[in-house]
Amino acid sequence: MMKLNFTLKSLMAKITAYISLIVIVVCAGLAVISYTLASSALSNSVEDSLLKITAQGAATVEERINGFYSQLDALSSNELFKDYNANKTEIEALLSKLNKQWGYKDLFVADKSGLAIKNNLDISARDYFKKAVAGSNAVSDPLVSKIRWFNHDFCRRAYKK
Repeated sequence: MMKLNFTLKSLMAKITAYISLIVIVVCAGLAVISYTLASSALSNSVEDSLLKITAQGAATVEERINGFYSQLDALSSNELFKDYNANKTEIEALLSKLNKQWGYKDLFVADKSGLAIKNNLDISARDYFKKAVAGSNAVSDPLVSKIRWFNHDFCRRAYKK
C-alpha cells in the first residue's frame, strides 16, 4: 500500500505541476497582451493629446500674430505717415509712446528702399520687408536681429503706390 500511496502522490504532484505551469503560462500570456494593448492605447491617447495641444498652440500664435497685424494696420492708416518728412517729430514721438504702451522692443519706419529712417538700419534684404513692399503682411522666422538678439520682426506696408 505504501508503494501505491507514493505513486499516487507523485502523480498528484505531476498533475499539480502541469496545471500550475499551464496557469502560469496563460497568466504570462495575458499579462503580455494586456501590456501591449495598454501601451498602444496610452501611446494613441498621448499622440491625440499632443495633436490637440499643438493645434491650440498654433491657433493662439495665429491669433497673436493677427493682433499684431491689427495694431500695425491701425498705425499705418494714421494720416501722419502720408508725409514722413513733414511729420517726423510727431511720428517718432508716436512710435516711442507705442513701444512702451504695446511692449515692443523697437518700432520704426523704413523707406521704400528698406532703410529704417530712425536708426539707418538696412532691412531691404530681409524676406519680410520684400513681402511687405509687395503688399503682404509678413512675419519673420526667429532671427538674430541686426540690432537685437533673438526676436520676430513684423512688417506692414504703410503706403499704397
